[in-house]
Amino acid sequence: GGFIVVFSSYLGIAMTAAQSIVGDVPLRRMLLTPTNRLEVIIAKVAAYVIIGFFQSLLLVSLWVIVFSLNLNTSFEVLLIIMSLTSLTGSTTGILISSIASSRLQANQMFLFVMFATIILAGFFVDVGVLDEYMPMNQGLKLLIDTAFKGLSLVEVLAPILKLLAFSVGAILIATFIFSKKPTLG
Repeated sequence: GGFIVVFSSYLGIAMTAAQSIVGDVPLRRMLLTPTNRLEVIIAKVAAYVIIGFFQSLLLVSLWVIVFSLNLNTSFEVLLIIMSLTSLTGSTTGILISSIASSRLQANQMFLFVMFATIILAGFFVDVGVLDEYMPMNQGLKLLIDTAFKGLSLVEVLAPILKLLAFSVGAILIATFIFSKKPTLG
């Protein structure tokens, strides 16, 4: 159950966010204004995190209500963990969208990232050291540690910091790549 929740929270948002820059026609005109490209990236990430928050709220509510799951943590902690997972998904999607030059290319890149994430995450094949660095693994580890083992957010600070570092890194790389693209294209 935990894999499905993390999978849909991370990759569901990444799939949508992968179209956010490359498919946004008014964005090109907006960039002719004094808008900073970092501001555009952060605004898009924030929008997708809000969408991911509501998606996570729905998933966690269904998980608790429909499947009568007994949680060893508060509902708020679970929402924080799921929102953090959707943050990494949205930054992954924004990074894909900043690299891609067309919607088709963004879709193809997303599929490549999705399959690579699933394979390298170690859910089906043990890949060793990569388990500690893949965002989906960190999200699943956070979910298991908080929801089932009852650990507090302070006790799982290392995976939280890894997800935040991944997100900040993806935002900075996406901003750098996006700043090298022409304004109108």
